[in-house]
Amino acid sequence: MDITSVRYTTNGYVVNNQFFIPNDSNKEIDQQDFYYKKIVEWIAAGGIVAPEFTTSQDIDNLRQSLIASRKKYLLETDFRVLRFIDEGTDYGNEIKSKRIEARQEINAIEAATTFAEINLFTVDFK
Repeated sequence: MDITSVRYTTNGYVVNNQFFIPNDSNKEIDQQDFYYKKIVEWIAAGGIVAPEFTTSQDIDNLRQSLIASRKKYLLETDFRVLRFIDEGTDYGNEIKSKRIEARQEINAIEAATTFAEINLFTVDFK
């Protein structure tokens, strides 16, 4: 197998834009172990592993996922704000602070232009 490109993913590597090899090679599957060893050799010989998100579409998909998790939190806590408006029932500083943080992060994620900037945020906002 000639390796021409390797791209990192969360769980392994995509080789030559054709197939996936897990980064924790499974000893029970000899062929998979063989390919994993080849990747390690290719990297040791100077091969450069591309990051998981390389295209503007990849970055935009990650951006939308990050924003969606923050909007989900805001939607899940909207009833508390409405109850405060309608009944005067306080919803606590923790939720207030987290809602402010969610909106600030949405703005920062929208303004980010590189994967490195976007990667500072976690996907699961809680």
